[in-house]
Amino acid sequence: MKHSLLFWSRKSHCWAGVYLSAVTLLWLGEMALLPAVYEPRFEVVSPSPSVSSVGTPVVSVQDVLARFSHERVDGEPLTPDTVTFLPKEGSWVVRDAGRYVSVTYDVRTGEARERIFDSAKLVEEKNGLAWLSPELGAALKFSFQPLFILLCVTGIHLLLGRNRRPGKEKEYAATLDAVRTGETCLYERADDPCLAGRLASLGFLPGVAVRMLRNAKRGPLLVLARHTRVALGREIASGIVVARKG
Repeated sequence: MKHSLLFWSRKSHCWAGVYLSAVTLLWLGEMALLPAVYEPRFEVVSPSPSVSSVGTPVVSVQDVLARFSHERVDGEPLTPDTVTFLPKEGSWVVRDAGRYVSVTYDVRTGEARERIFDSAKLVEEKNGLAWLSPELGAALKFSFQPLFILLCVTGIHLLLGRNRRPGKEKEYAATLDAVRTGETCLYERADDPCLAGRLASLGFLPGVAVRMLRNAKRGPLLVLARHTRVALGREIASGIVVARKG
């Protein structure tokens, strides 16, 4: 069975919308649950003594890394990935990107000012089932963009197609003998009252669909009306008025 482009646009729009809705609900759930599941528990093991001094950084990078080595998250040591010096804030920031945590140290005393868990970065990297499998997360994110484009394109096509829906075909009167084989028309009336009565007994009533089964150059016409086949001569068919679509 052949289907129109509008039909496939409707189907594609429907299934793409269902898929993207499911993915969106999944991401919303992960945004709420992942930070709570991965939230770290900070600990400090035998911290180094504080330094009290005045001036520009007295706590060197080596000192900061030594202090960072005493930090624990869920009982495991952290691995420094980046060390950033912020002169305006007077602090060192050491990050462990793998655990999404960072520790800020005072540049003069070496004390830890704050310990931060970067939940936004966690959700960005772990959402879309990436926490379950990186390959699965990459495939899910890769499929989102083309399906979103498909959703937009089919939505516009459905909107334009609905506005440009062709109107109902006009009907015009014709005699039955002018109807082609395989064509369906609507019976209206017969010019001869006696013929009209006989046709009514066979199911030919105004508005009834009549299908032309055979309209050859020679021989009678064979029509179908209400599951009844009727053979009509051409001189009779020429007096029967039907409505054809054109």
